[in-house]
This record gives sequence, structure tokens and C-alpha cells, in this order.
Amino acid sequence: MLKYKIEYMALCASAAFALSGLPAAAGSLSVATTYVLASPIGAQYFGSSDLLDSFVEYYYEKGVQYDTIAMTVDVPASIITNICEGNSSGYDLVMLPGNFVYELRRRCPSRVIGLPFIFAYDSVSLYSYAVDISNGLPSSLRVPIGIADPKADPYGFAAAQILATTPGSAYARHHGLIETFPDASTVKAAVESVGYGAASIVEYGFVAKSQICLNFGGVEYYNFDTGVYHHNYLPGNPLHPYWPIPLVGIKVVNKRTPDQEKELSRLVAFTLGIGTTLGTDGLKGYCMQLPAPNSFPGPFPFL
Repeated sequence: MLKYKIEYMALCASAAFALSGLPAAAGSLSVATTYVLASPIGAQYFGSSDLLDSFVEYYYEKGVQYDTIAMTVDVPASIITNICEGNSSGYDLVMLPGNFVYELRRRCPSRVIGLPFIFAYDSVSLYSYAVDISNGLPSSLRVPIGIADPKADPYGFAAAQILATTPGSAYARHHGLIETFPDASTVKAAVESVGYGAASIVEYGFVAKSQICLNFGGVEYYNFDTGVYHHNYLPGNPLHPYWPIPLVGIKVVNKRTPDQEKELSRLVAFTLGIGTTLGTDGLKGYCMQLPAPNSFPGPFPFL
């Protein structure tokens, strides 16, 4: 069985993957998704295996049967450690927020193959179940605010940059109103706790846009429940700029047959929109942005 351990996050690089002849038979693909930053990047997209299911279906219609892909979940730090210590989990591909892929390459370059590739960009949204923040952060911050750990999570780092350009953030920091969580998904859970009748942990918080947004026919939909508010922050906003958040992938050294190597390259190509746009259409369906060809953002300042 081919174990494609896909760990989340995007990286870039030029990728020339040819969709050549179809193999007579194919092994099964086991993908380990990583819910990085708490909700991974595009947590719904990968978590519900939309990408992998559509990949299997696409090749089935072409006469190639890749068995149903089993998915497991792990955190980026564990994935990186596992790979660097010998890859006992049998990962073949990691897909994570870019900073984690850079860390993997820096810590154990002999365990990865080729250049990383960016398959999408995510952005940050302010999110609330209780307060109308549809116009963004108020100038006076007087209620608890949730952010992911800026030292470990790219969404948290982006949120810290946004807060640094918000006049009321100094007061909020001084009065302990900025609550730090492990990742973006725990921020989202804390914000939503009030919606389930729990005591409010934070009034609003910064989450991944892909966690709360779906795109149908070019129209973005939010507020899946009534009384839910959001405000999107884009990296290029001159008032609140922050570093872009690339989602990156890279191949990992593992024992693979030629057919398994072809399957892996096809999965990467599918994710990048080479030969078909089914994979990239799915990414856009979760309100992620596609990268420009051959883009490579370089190291990030919080590494």
C-alpha cells in the first residue's frame, strides 16, 4: 500500500509534472492530513477529503483505479519530528502552512525531495458570534480577543501584525484582553462557544478565512448561522498589512514503486491544476487564492 502522508501547508516552486500514460494498476493511497494551525489550511476541504476523493474519481473515470484514500490527522510538529527521525509513519507528501515546510527543509533537508510548491494562499478573518465586527476591529478594544500563537502559527502571526496597526491594541494588551490559543481552529472553537450556550471565552477572534467561507459560483458565503459576524483582512491592505499565508507541499523521501511515484506526482499535479482544474476549483471553493505560476515567497520573519 502506498502511504501518501499529506501534511498541510503550502510552499512554492516550479512544478513540471507531466500527466503521462496511465498505469495498468495502482496501489492505494493513504493520506495523513495535518490540521495545522488548528484548523488546517482549508480544514474543511482537506478534512472532508474533497481533494482526495475528487482525485480518485478523476482517475477512475480515466480507467485508473486508485483505492479509497485513508486519512489520518496529526499536528505539524509531530509530522516534522517523525520525518526527521526516519519517517516511521511512511509519509510521502506534506502539505502545510509554508513556515512548517521551511522548518522541515531546514531541519532535515535529506528527508525531502525537490522544491516545495505553493498550492494556495489563505488569509485572515475576524470572526464573532456575539459582536458585530463586520467593519473590522473597533478603535477601542475593551472585550477579550482571541488569536493563535504568533510564534508558532502563521494566522496568529498575521493577527499580531494587524493588532500592531490597531490603535486600541495597546490598551487590550495592557489589560490582558488578548487571549492566545494554540492555533486558528481553537480560536474558532472559543468564539463559537457562546453560540452553544457556553460562557463566552472571547468575544471575537482571528481565524483562517477558509474556516468560515464557502464560494459557490464566484459568490462567497459566510455566517452559516444567524447572528454570526466576520470581517476579512487581506495581506495587501495598506492600513493593516501582514505577511501572506501560503499553503505549501513538498515530497518526502520514502520507499515507493514506480507506479506509486507516478501516483504521487499525479496527486501533486492535480492539486496544482495541471491537466485539470478540479483540484484548484475545490481550493477556490473554500475561498482560498491560487498562487501565481512559479511563485516562491522565501523564509518568513517569525521562523
